[in-house]
Amino acid sequence: MSSQKRSLAWRSRQAALADMKARLRTSWRWAEPGFERALDYLLTPEAREQGEKIWQTRHKAVWKIQLPPELGGLCAVLKSSDKMRPLFYSWNHSKIAREAANYRALASLGIPMARLLAAGDTRRNFILQDSFLVTEFAAGCRDGRVFIRSGELAGETGLRRAFIEENLSYLAKMHMVHCFHKGFTPYNLLWKPGSEGRQIDLRWIDVSSCCFLPLTEGMFTKYLVRDIANFFWYLKLDETEKLAALRHYLSSNTRTPLSDRELLHLVDAAIAERDEREQA
Repeated sequence: MSSQKRSLAWRSRQAALADMKARLRTSWRWAEPGFERALDYLLTPEAREQGEKIWQTRHKAVWKIQLPPELGGLCAVLKSSDKMRPLFYSWNHSKIAREAANYRALASLGIPMARLLAAGDTRRNFILQDSFLVTEFAAGCRDGRVFIRSGELAGETGLRRAFIEENLSYLAKMHMVHCFHKGFTPYNLLWKPGSEGRQIDLRWIDVSSCCFLPLTEGMFTKYLVRDIANFFWYLKLDETEKLAALRHYLSSNTRTPLSDRELLHLVDAAIAERDEREQA
């Protein structure tokens, strides 16, 4: 059953690429039905000038843009990535295309993803020039940095525990189908006070690094440990908190043969390795 679920999850990612008509040789563009005119506007220089740039690196920029009322009026997040590794991406889907497919594949697992609205690549003579991805802005949400030891809500133990446990439950769903997140940090995990009886509501963003790995349970162990250790490294949990969180994780990931103490030992070792790298 596990291999069947892994296959279905991987196929849902491949199906998403096919459904969006994500091509390797020519430009392509996909938009949620009814969002086409809004996308045309978002890709204009005017929209970016009027929007707020909320992130920028050498090859990537992210804008928060409010659409005009005649185009629906919602607030969108536009991620734009320019060309890099041109030869590699001549024969492979762009990072943006794979991230868009990840949004859809993870949503199919029941993970609360930000709403994907559009994605696309521009290519000339097979060479990737730039890419874009659009999601709906998660209104009212904050990221999980408020729960790290120095964060303003670090003392809100009940809410902090809910943030940790809910996210670990969804991470376990990914790990059940052998999907390695690779960027599982509080920065990419948005939250707001819960509704309909829930203590907390979550939205995940930035899943560009997620990948499905066709490995045995034993071989996949190091990847699930890396995801959990990365999350714990930012939160600086004490041993009691880590053990309680790992027991919650294991209640959702029933495929791994590890006990809570075995997993704690591996996670602690991975955290110690990272501490050494950071101090080097």
